[in-house]
Amino acid sequence: MVDEKRGSAGGEKQEASREDTLRSFLRELYGRQMASTIAAAWIIALVYLALAVWSAVRFFGAADAKSQIMWATIFVASIVAIGLVKIFAIQMVHRQNIKRAIRRLEARVVQLEERLDQKNR
Repeated sequence: MVDEKRGSAGGEKQEASREDTLRSFLRELYGRQMASTIAAAWIIALVYLALAVWSAVRFFGAADAKSQIMWATIFVASIVAIGLVKIFAIQMVHRQNIKRAIRRLEARVVQLEERLDQKNR
């Protein structure tokens, strides 16, 4: 009985350590479940990247300070938007991880309740 407890705890630790690797993070990020979200995030990020490049080119071609300020503002706003899109994508992955952890905890609670019921009989 002690070996079973150690074995299951060791298995959970190994499983948790596998989930914390960069490879597993990228596998989850680009998996089937997240494909539409990540595709949308990449498309939006590429649009903002194109806007940033375009505004940078226009910034260096601007003749007066007012135009330079406008193009610099557009550049900075588009770079910030790219960062926000990345944060959104990472939040979606973490949301999936949290859902999985909650399901595991629920299963674990059911197992513990069953063990308590067996001991009380």
